[in-house]
Amino acid sequence: MPACTRSSTLAVIIKTHVMASALSDCPHSISERLAKFLLECSAEGAVTNGLVRTKFTLTHEDISQLIGTTRESITRALAKFRRKDIVKLKGSTLIIHNKPALEQLVAA
Repeated sequence: MPACTRSSTLAVIIKTHVMASALSDCPHSISERLAKFLLECSAEGAVTNGLVRTKFTLTHEDISQLIGTTRESITRALAKFRRKDIVKLKGSTLIIHNKPALEQLVAA
């Protein structure tokens, strides 16, 4: 199963660090930025019965630093996605239940 882990994202973190400040100043909402990030991390994920699964060992703090927001904002946005049955984090596995909903957020 492809992974979005600390070790596999070290190069991405370095590249993204430069972009994070620009992202935090951009007009896109936290939900939009998080949706884009989750889609990028799951691009190589395994698809089974319409669900996308990928290894995901980043913390909420890691994600917040990558997309230029606070850990609390990431926690709230993920809870909102979970309530809407869009994504679920189960241990170190990211499960996307509704990929079109994430794509729609990014396109907004």
